[in-house]
Amino acid sequence: MIMQYDIGEEKNMREISKNQFIAVFIIIGIIASIFLIFSFTKESCGNSICESGENCFDCPADCECNEYEYCSSTEKRCIKPVCGDGTCEKMENCSNCPVDCGVCKVASFCGDNKCDKGETCSICPKDCGICSPTHVCGNSICEQEETCYDCPRDCKCDEGEYCLSKERTCIKPTCGDGDCEPYESPNNCCLDCVCYLPEQICNKSTKKCEVQDMLLTDARAIELVIEYFENQNLEIISTKVSGVNYYNHKLIKEVVVEIDGEEWERHVGITEEGELTEFILP
Repeated sequence: MIMQYDIGEEKNMREISKNQFIAVFIIIGIIASIFLIFSFTKESCGNSICESGENCFDCPADCECNEYEYCSSTEKRCIKPVCGDGTCEKMENCSNCPVDCGVCKVASFCGDNKCDKGETCSICPKDCGICSPTHVCGNSICEQEETCYDCPRDCKCDEGEYCLSKERTCIKPTCGDGDCEPYESPNNCCLDCVCYLPEQICNKSTKKCEVQDMLLTDARAIELVIEYFENQNLEIISTKVSGVNYYNHKLIKEVVVEIDGEEWERHVGITEEGELTEFILP
């Protein structure tokens, strides 16, 4: 069986294929143009030049607004707010433009002659007046409106506690909180209270300031003292180490010496280097 095609029908099919090809080519061209425009715009933004097609909203890196201006997201341009136009714009507030943004609210404080919320006669008598006496300070009863600060006679703190004036309550000092509180000292809490003397160090175990240990032993200190007095042809009856002190910016080990024929004791200080200093006591 032999199939036959009409010449006109074949021509129409060719025209349709041609039109379809042209349409596809146009669509590809449009897409390519959009891509090129987008790529050009993207690459140009950030070159520190505010070019045509760029604005402060789409490219703030190049089109930065001047001082006292802001970028409008709707108009995509820099606008300088005008105080007095009836609109509270960006960069305007109650402080710099009360005409547009309204007057700022003044925070209440004790002494403004208004008994505001949170103020009472007990905490702000200037504004709320003096409270009527409902308690008697001195009757040995810590009543509801009395505190250790206002009436320490009735509201005494427990042993080891002190009255905190700000909170007006009794608290117990905490050694190690970095605050040298009442009842704390270098002798019971050197973690908070600095040692008085430069030769002292803070013993974190005992929490007391202690004189630093010396490498010079007691035996060596006594030996040096004996040599010192023997060179003076003096006879020593007894010697004893009284402790470690600080003299002339140096640690010394103090030795008390009893000399034959003398009614008073002599005191000698020895440094780590073996230097001796005899102290004349009154």
